[in-house]
Amino acid sequence: MLSSLFITTGLWLATASPEERSGPPAIDQAQGQPVAAVLLRTRGIDEAALLDALQLRSPQRALAVPPWPLKPRARYDLFAVATVVLARDALSVTVVLSDGRAYYRTLPSSGEGAPREAASTVANLLAAIEEDALPPDEQDVPLPPEQEPEPEPEPPPDVAPEPEPEPPPKPARPSKPPPSTPPPELEVLAAGAVGVALGPPAPAGFAGGGAALGLELRLPAAAVLSLAVRSHGHRADGLTVVRTRVSAGAGVAWRRGRFELRSVVALDVEPWGVRRSGTRQPVAYPDGEERRRGVQLGGHVRVVPALRVPVGPRAALRVGPALELGGSVLAQDAGVARLLVPTGEGAPSVVTRVGGLELTAGLELGGAWTLPAGRRRTAR
Repeated sequence: MLSSLFITTGLWLATASPEERSGPPAIDQAQGQPVAAVLLRTRGIDEAALLDALQLRSPQRALAVPPWPLKPRARYDLFAVATVVLARDALSVTVVLSDGRAYYRTLPSSGEGAPREAASTVANLLAAIEEDALPPDEQDVPLPPEQEPEPEPEPPPDVAPEPEPEPPPKPARPSKPPPSTPPPELEVLAAGAVGVALGPPAPAGFAGGGAALGLELRLPAAAVLSLAVRSHGHRADGLTVVRTRVSAGAGVAWRRGRFELRSVVALDVEPWGVRRSGTRQPVAYPDGEERRRGVQLGGHVRVVPALRVPVGPRAALRVGPALELGGSVLAQDAGVARLLVPTGEGAPSVVTRVGGLELTAGLELGGAWTLPAGRRRTAR
């Protein structure tokens, strides 16, 4: 039987064609050529120890860690990029050739011997590739980059990740304190002014001048209470009309910095009389009676824009022009009193008038003192 086998074999060799006797067809040139260089990429493993271990196992190859040499395709006909990742107790090895073939291996590792295990795996893979004894796991795979960002570490197994701490609550904005209420002020004022009679009845024009003294209380809400006395005189044709006005009113004192605008509306009671050469003269009224004193009833509006200058911790001076518009009527006759003086020709002449619509302008000066605020009682 053995002889027949030899004979059969010999006959096959004798009768085989030259193509059949030449053996299997030649392998692809790229698959038979050696891998000239290995470019390493590592994560979670000692790179220097891996490089030393692979140098011992593959001394014929050029080895490089990042930064890699420039233009490796121009330097080497065939080279590989080996990626070694150690995560937990598993070692992952990926080898991608420059012609697109890729090989993947995963094996358990204790950690301490991981560089040697990875170097052995890479060296064995390259040797099998050069012998064409190992088909690729994948083809047409692009070469990985030199470095890639490390992933975030995963939480340990069977341990729930800690919840993210809640951000601390934003501190509440401090509430603005209520605006401080200024304490009340008491002011003594003095003014000098001249007046002009407006409109009918005649005579209109200059109506004399005088001075005033007043006392005003400025409340915390900028309100003003006013009490004043004014003495006013006018001389015409030897007669002197003396008027004394008492007024009480209220208003507002608006402030901005050192500027103050004060407005007051007041009611007036104004007794008056006539003197000639210092002697009081009786006045004949339309009802036929002679009186030595008349009374005017009326009111006025006073506006004072002023400059306020502090002169101490609790005192201030105020000065500014005063403008006043007022009107009054004769209490005994509800009209405007006109003083008539008989003449030698028979018809009396009108000397002056008392009351009606009058405009007064002057200068006002005030001195204010801050009153002590009342103490608040605290419940115990």
